[in-house]
Amino acid sequence: MKKTFNILFATFLIAVGIVSCKNEDGIQDIVPEEYHKMLYVKENGTQNVTLYNVGENVSYTFTVCKGGSDQSLTAKAKVDVIDPATDAECQDQAAQENVQYKGIPADAYTLSNTDLEYSSEETWKQVTVTVDPQKVQNAIDELSVNSGDLPVVWMLPLEVTSETDSVSSERNRYILEIDDVLTPQIGFTKTSEQYFVIEGFDDNRTATVDFALNMEYEKWGEFTCEFEVINDYTPADGETLLPEDSYTFSPSVTFNAQTSVKSSFTVTINDDANLESKDYVLPIRMKSISPSVEISEANSVCVLNISSAVPAKLDRTGWANTSEACCIATWAKISNLFQVDYASQVWWSDQSGGTLTDATKGGHTDEHPSRLGTASSNLPMDFLHWIIVDLQKEYYVTAVSLYGLKGTEASYLTDGEFYLGSDRSVFTDIEHPEVWNHIGSFTEFKDKQGPDEQKYDVSTLSKGRYLMVYFTGTNQNKGEIALNEIDVYGVPVSE
Repeated sequence: MKKTFNILFATFLIAVGIVSCKNEDGIQDIVPEEYHKMLYVKENGTQNVTLYNVGENVSYTFTVCKGGSDQSLTAKAKVDVIDPATDAECQDQAAQENVQYKGIPADAYTLSNTDLEYSSEETWKQVTVTVDPQKVQNAIDELSVNSGDLPVVWMLPLEVTSETDSVSSERNRYILEIDDVLTPQIGFTKTSEQYFVIEGFDDNRTATVDFALNMEYEKWGEFTCEFEVINDYTPADGETLLPEDSYTFSPSVTFNAQTSVKSSFTVTINDDANLESKDYVLPIRMKSISPSVEISEANSVCVLNISSAVPAKLDRTGWANTSEACCIATWAKISNLFQVDYASQVWWSDQSGGTLTDATKGGHTDEHPSRLGTASSNLPMDFLHWIIVDLQKEYYVTAVSLYGLKGTEASYLTDGEFYLGSDRSVFTDIEHPEVWNHIGSFTEFKDKQGPDEQKYDVSTLSKGRYLMVYFTGTNQNKGEIALNEIDVYGVPVSE
């Protein structure tokens, strides 16, 4: 018959026992004289674990201690597997957590040393649980859809029992609770929206393609990844496969995942490549990984978009204001270019009678420029000015130029960010411009004598129809900035 040890001082006694059982030799437990011998689990309770499905089993070890005032006594115990679906204690806990407890399948684990025998000299025994993550994952995947509305928690509850000796009812269980089974996958960090303008954006005629594992794992070492070009890829309308003799890249990359789960390779356009002025695509597939890791099906192919056109200053004819609120009188001369949030910001011409710059004229006029200012002097500095320019069609944007005020006037402008997007409707919150692609920034904008161009190359190449300049810094205490004109450099996206 199973015996248990359950007295008023159990918690104190076991705490003392844990301290003395943490070493693997010379274990001495101090308990009242009438309790000569008792057994308990040192790591008692629930152990929340995440299983990594990396092609190998994982093991967990716990210790069953023999305590008491007479260490010379022998003892016997067993380690039993509990079915959480029928165990009262597990069911009570599941009810408190509003979940279903389910035991992992018998073929998904093994136990070592389940029959414990202690000699007079032995005060501890260890038990090892080995779990197969793939079989646990299979059980999760095969779980019936009729399992109920409550979430399922998978576990392996183990209990120490004895027919001859006392076992603490407070510290007699070791429970592995599976928080998650993670299967590592490797794939490209971007499968599309990767753009490369050969001339003017990158002087080295190279494009970097990133790939990464989807998780960190302390046991990972080196991985070798093999890549190949998809020769039977069907380009979209307006695209052409990049000729095979016009580029080079290494089909094999080795990286150490213990240092970083991310790596990359470089595609180089040959100097003698005879390319027309149009858009090309280079579809690259992740072929194999060694040691074996699952290739992400959704991220196994990267299509690199390559433009051989030379970036040029865009024609500003037809550039339009994209505002839904277009009825402010002072916008009349600039509504072809700029948009502002009129509820908190206003445009105005110089009080001395200057006129607003008309961007459709081309060139850089000496007329007094438009000013963008605030209707209030206490506008917070993290909520400054923004302008959206409708370029009328999609471009690969490679640089943006800003022009300050002429003469001795101050623009006040210091810093800002560039964003690019193709869906105007998604930009609905001025405080969250990151819904678009961030392509670059500028700092330390300088006012010069005359409306001189200050050109800023983008840091990330992207395509889009709408350019947003988000002004984040001013050296004017009321938050005012002023700007003469904007120019954009890039190449058109083939239609």
